[in-house]
Amino acid sequence: VFRGATVSRREIDAVRTIEAVIRARRVHAIGRRMLATDLGDLPGGANELYVDCTAAGVPPSPARPVYEDARVTIQYVGVGFLPWSAATIGFVESTGLDMDEKNRLCPPVAFTGDVADLLELVHAAMRGQVARARHETVGPWNLASRLNPALAAVDHLDQPDVAQSLIYIVEHTRDALEHLERVLNGPASRKVT
Repeated sequence: VFRGATVSRREIDAVRTIEAVIRARRVHAIGRRMLATDLGDLPGGANELYVDCTAAGVPPSPARPVYEDARVTIQYVGVGFLPWSAATIGFVESTGLDMDEKNRLCPPVAFTGDVADLLELVHAAMRGQVARARHETVGPWNLASRLNPALAAVDHLDQPDVAQSLIYIVEHTRDALEHLERVLNGPASRKVT
């Protein structure tokens, strides 16, 4: 299940060296010398590494300002990629900007699991993305960061469908944000329960 992982090519090459992959079992316990599954125990060793690919991602939590007095709260500031969000928060913190500007660049994107909150999530993510892209220091860093999930698209601007898609996004982002603000602030903004 997608958990927002970010992996470099070198890390993918390292993962490909794994010799034993066990699928279609539910793990109940991992010990020093065995792995207990619903289909029986498997022998293990002290020098083996176990990776649970079914582990839950970041749990839903209430949004709070990322930057508060002497506190920095790591949370999503983009959709689905916590490593990119954490790196973005760290970079913005390093700029020396005042707290209000840092919070403008990094509005929290709260994943509550409630479909009624989806518009607020998208609105916060888009606001932050636009603000960071336009910032003289954060924008260039963001474009160059290997953690940026859009970086691969930029590498393929010579392909017409990729270039057209990015142009479409740029041309319609302002309208989408304005529409989201009207919907979120209008009389129909009451949440359905």
